[in-house]
Amino acid sequence: MDNNLKRIENCIRLAAEVDKALPPVFKADYRSPLGAMIKPELDVIVERNFYDDLPTTVTGEDIKIWEKVCFDWLPMLPKANQCILWWRCSGMGWKRIARKLKEKGYLGQELHRITLFRYFVKGLEKINDAQHQK
Repeated sequence: MDNNLKRIENCIRLAAEVDKALPPVFKADYRSPLGAMIKPELDVIVERNFYDDLPTTVTGEDIKIWEKVCFDWLPMLPKANQCILWWRCSGMGWKRIARKLKEKGYLGQELHRITLFRYFVKGLEKINDAQHQK
């Protein structure tokens, strides 16, 4: 891969890290009937700290990159390519990506790792081409 594609991949990786560091969008889902009746206060829940291994500070530049990736780059790709790029840059393995794509119904069958890698590179190239056209 050339330097432009590597830079785009690194931006998507950073956006995935920023996305993990941002506060959750939805409230915690209580699935058991007892949990639905008794909702503990947020300061009581100490063992559920999601942010221990995440970067502690997110800069304004990181947010700008996250916005560019999430609102400009990924929407121009088909849904399967979006998932492949995002999941791979989040650290997910090829085999797990293939299974998850099939489970979610984006693909009819599990793809081979090399095929997924080709889709990954084609997604990066499409983003690169769109940037050069601006």
